[in-house]
Amino acid sequence: MKALRIVQLVLLVGLVAYLVMMHNANPTNLILPFMLPLPPVAVIVVALIVGWLVGWLPSRLTLWRKKREVRGLQKKIAELEQHVPRYDQTDDSTDTPVIPDRERTWSMEAQASAETR
Repeated sequence: MKALRIVQLVLLVGLVAYLVMMHNANPTNLILPFMLPLPPVAVIVVALIVGWLVGWLPSRLTLWRKKREVRGLQKKIAELEQHVPRYDQTDDSTDTPVIPDRERTWSMEAQASAETR
């Protein structure tokens, strides 16, 4: 992750250097339709910001939607887990697990006592 930050920083420094060179090389302003005369650097910066927003907003909205879906699914799982019977319960007489909907039989008790001997 650190290498990615270094690459981003190098690209940002390069972009700033390019914008400074562009500003110094083109002292005249650009005249865009329906706008005031603007320096080329301002046009490039606005274009970069708009491009970044066009890429960032859809991904952020998708992430927001996925997080909301995950929260809903986690709530549903928690709700469904309340209705699941617990199978880790044991009978008080031995440490062998017992299936909750079945009775402990004599043969099971004999087998449990034989195992402990």
